[in-house]
Amino acid sequence: MKKILIIISVLLVSIKLFAQPKGDLGAFGGMSYYLGEINTTYQFKEVLPAYGMFYRQIFDLRYSIKSSLTYAQITAHDSNSKYDFNIQRNHSFLLKFIDISSMLEFNFLPYVSTSMKYNHAPYVTAGLSYMVSLDKNVPSTISIPFGIGYKLNLTERLSTGVELTWRNTFSDELDGLGKNKSDPIKEEYLTDKVAEKYRQKSLYYRNDFYTFAGLFISYKIAYKRYKCPAYGELDMIE
Repeated sequence: MKKILIIISVLLVSIKLFAQPKGDLGAFGGMSYYLGEINTTYQFKEVLPAYGMFYRQIFDLRYSIKSSLTYAQITAHDSNSKYDFNIQRNHSFLLKFIDISSMLEFNFLPYVSTSMKYNHAPYVTAGLSYMVSLDKNVPSTISIPFGIGYKLNLTERLSTGVELTWRNTFSDELDGLGKNKSDPIKEEYLTDKVAEKYRQKSLYYRNDFYTFAGLFISYKIAYKRYKCPAYGELDMIE
């Protein structure tokens, strides 16, 4: 029920945003992967497909906010590690989830989504996400997303780009090796034999990450004419 209420709330906010001028509606397609106890350092390892849709609310030449809904999967296998500990632990997982995000974008160059002159910009982005787990054994969690991207206008209506974002979650349980209440590694009174069994089961002070990388395409559904102090008037179709 909580998951349904969250999704409904996001949709209501999106409907409110659609009523405002200067907006892009788009689709994202790419890959997702995991960083955590099983894969601690390697980027783009054991990638799986990710896809979704977004709405970008444009405020000026530099700032915009993008709200998105993305379906993704992450997986990892100890058997693919080069370390003896991981191979002996021999743990693996597959998690399917929906990511709901709202992120601020800052363009390093002046960018107008309808202009063929100010038609491209690298950008940085950060915000807040909620991961809705589709596995009843894995709790949903909040995460802090951040990343980089590049956007380019193809026509006055169509834009494309690439984006790479990391999600630093508030959970260490995405891979099944986290801080569960029943996890014996947390008990101080363990015998040496049991303690040895659970030694280094998880990195207690590091939460799990998941990452999206891919391409997007967007269509301008609403925009208008306004004046920039530095670049003068810019035509934006109502």
